[in-house]
Amino acid sequence: MSKNLPISVDSFSRLVDPQGNYLFADKTLFIKEILDDMSGVTLITRPRRWGKTLNLSMLEHFLAAEVDRQSTQGLFSPYAIAKVEGGRYIRDYQGQYPVISISFKDIKENNFDSVLAKIKNLIQRLCRTHEYLLDSAQLSTGDKVLFNKYYSGAPNQADLEDSIKDISELLNKHYNKRVYILIDEYDTPLNTAYNKGYVEEMASFIKNMFSAALKGNPALQKGVLTGILRISKDSLLSGLNNVEVYTVLDKEYCRHFGFNNEELDVLFKEQGLVKNESAVKEWYNGYCMGGLTLYNPWSIIHALKNKGELRPYWVNTADDTLLKSVLQGASIEVKAKFQQLLEGKTIEGWVSDTLRYEAIKSDEVSIWSLLWYTGYLKVLSVIPESTYYHCQLAIPNQEVVALYKDCFLDWMRAVPHQTKLKSLLEHLVQGHVEEFASEVSCFLLTAASIHDYAQQPEAFYHGFMLALTAGLIDQYQIESNRESGLGRPDLLFIPRDPNKTLAVILEFKHVKKGDKAQTIAEQALSQIDTNLYAAPLNAHAHITQIYKIGLAFDGKQVHCAHRIDAITRNP
Repeated sequence: MSKNLPISVDSFSRLVDPQGNYLFADKTLFIKEILDDMSGVTLITRPRRWGKTLNLSMLEHFLAAEVDRQSTQGLFSPYAIAKVEGGRYIRDYQGQYPVISISFKDIKENNFDSVLAKIKNLIQRLCRTHEYLLDSAQLSTGDKVLFNKYYSGAPNQADLEDSIKDISELLNKHYNKRVYILIDEYDTPLNTAYNKGYVEEMASFIKNMFSAALKGNPALQKGVLTGILRISKDSLLSGLNNVEVYTVLDKEYCRHFGFNNEELDVLFKEQGLVKNESAVKEWYNGYCMGGLTLYNPWSIIHALKNKGELRPYWVNTADDTLLKSVLQGASIEVKAKFQQLLEGKTIEGWVSDTLRYEAIKSDEVSIWSLLWYTGYLKVLSVIPESTYYHCQLAIPNQEVVALYKDCFLDWMRAVPHQTKLKSLLEHLVQGHVEEFASEVSCFLLTAASIHDYAQQPEAFYHGFMLALTAGLIDQYQIESNRESGLGRPDLLFIPRDPNKTLAVILEFKHVKKGDKAQTIAEQALSQIDTNLYAAPLNAHAHITQIYKIGLAFDGKQVHCAHRIDAITRNP
């Protein structure tokens, strides 16, 4: 009988409970690597749903004598960690340390005051797991008063900043052993705060809390943090000088997150789905971490659950507000590179080993770094240079391709009648330019306020048109700001079907105050000829005609000038 699939199971004791009969890939050697790591604080970054929470739960169960009031003795006997060096790690560590385990994964509030209330509740729940301290003979009356403030009192912001440190000191006194502090999803509150507009307050709070708990704390044995992003030290981790960070480029810890090919073979065999494995690998393959080929565990488990059916399981679990905000506000150059990525090509870009929130929307390095950290890009090759890496970047797999198409179309999602988008694209490729321009105006009326983009109106219009036309990517090779002739046409559409003979060139202009919109549209059309934008189309033998279109954007009104020209080739 096949085993049950551990959908949303992130507790180690539940996962290995024989009554659950769950499928389990043994990752217990992660514990050995953590214990052998001599750094005071270890930060491991991985994309979401890659097993970070489960691995920290496993570490907590290994170190603590009890978790959720259940003994951990014997839990690890069947697994790899018990066989290392004759069981030394079991003898020396298992069940022998006090542990603080806390997760910030649910700190996603609309304002900072709500965050403080949520963290107060989080600290109270942590205290309930250690309520035996209220009766501890090793603690003084003052110690118990301090603990009770967090357990049932009303701690203020300054108290909450010291809360993890204070509780670790009390545990140290009670057990006479230093404490392991495990913090899961440390960056989730900051990601939300950035989107909601209170990131400075949030960063200051987290910085103070982590500095107190993880730097110079005599009660600390070791700190382990997980998250998606590595936030720059000057904006968050400035209080820590003892942290070692391991990203997806590092060999350390890479085999303990995600499934490798051998583990996939076992999982598919166990579920009797070997015949589906090659298709699943082709769909979800693409991640390379620390030199290993790895698969997103969330997608694989859900594909197994659905008998090998291919769906964007991982992509559909995300709150992609930050991602879509970054892409929509990106420069023309960045949007052009995304077009190349959607065409299945690679791009060159710089990524950094740290991320500054204040630079995300204005700095191309920060954009590529964000997408790399979050699993939306993979690194094919890398050349390190100081804290930067020059990389060949690509979209990891077919699951992520679907998300990028959604990002380009996200502006259109608020439009009441989605059929209008299909109609607009049909007008474009069939040469109905006046109707096309009219429908573009209709879409602009529902788009974000153009005043939001007043400093870069050309970038807004270019990105808007790229989003509108992304739905043609399966039928047309779409080139955006690609070198052509003596310049760069805004958009060039080359039909992939050899039986289709009409190519389209679009050039955009922004109508400034005092200009005549139709004159500007004619200038855009003239620029197509002046700069020889059609020259590269001679290399496409099936193209016999070119639809040249100049669009002038005057606020949310669109004016057009257009002409069809035949391609003349020398015999």
